[in-house]
Formats: sequence, C-alpha cells, structure tokens
Amino acid sequence: MIPTPVKHRFFTPGVLIISVLALNGLVFLAIRFIYGIGAVTNLDNNTPWGLWIGVDVAASIALAAGGFTSAALGHVMHRESYHAIVRPALLTAMLGYTLVAFAVCVDIGRFYYIWHPLIMWNGNSALFEVGICVMILCRFFI
Repeated sequence: MIPTPVKHRFFTPGVLIISVLALNGLVFLAIRFIYGIGAVTNLDNNTPWGLWIGVDVAASIALAAGGFTSAALGHVMHRESYHAIVRPALLTAMLGYTLVAFAVCVDIGRFYYIWHPLIMWNGNSALFEVGICVMILCRFFI
C-alpha cells in the first residue's frame, strides 16, 4: 500500500483549541519553575499540596492500574477473552505512569535534588516516599 497525503486540514477548530490549552499549560509550567509552585497554585508552606497531588498523581495511578490489571488477566491468568485488549491496556498503563513521573517531577519542586532521599534518609518528610517512588519508576523506564 502506497502512503498518500491526508486530504483534510490539520488545523481544525478542535486542534486550535487544544493547542491554545497546551500553550497555556506550558506557560504556567514555566512560571511554576521560575517563581515556585505558590505562584500558580496559591499554595504555601502551611498548605503545600492541597488537591494538586491527589488529582494528578492519583488519577494517573488509577489509569495505569487498570492497564496492568488487564495485562495480568490476559497474560498471567491466561484469560484468552481479554487477549485483544492487553496491548492497548499496557500502552495506557505506560502513559499513566509517564504522567505520574512527570507530575511528581513538577510537584516535587527542585527535581534535580531527587537523589537526596538516598543519601539523607529523612523518613519524616512527606516527600521521602514520593522521591523513592520516582527513583523506582525511573529505574523501570530507563
């Protein structure tokens, strides 16, 4: 089969709306890394996370967990009726965990200090577990 050019326009109204939303997100991401998380979320040292961490990390983990559960049903438990959805489910799980890793890097603040939990072992810190999980996740993606 010979590839042929697409005859439809790429910049439809939907693509333009999504492009504006993506550009808006990139602007806020730049502001977050330049001025801190308080500049874009109105959080401070008294309320450092709010709903932010629950929405981005928990939603992405839930998305990924469904994919891995479907893969476990198809491959590990040999349920042949689920075989058709295993590959899309694993793709969804990979996308979910990629979103988690990106979101945690944004949430964690100074992401270039992610190695600190390995050296300093501050088990009382709320971000200790997050830092360890990010390093474990990055180990599987590299």
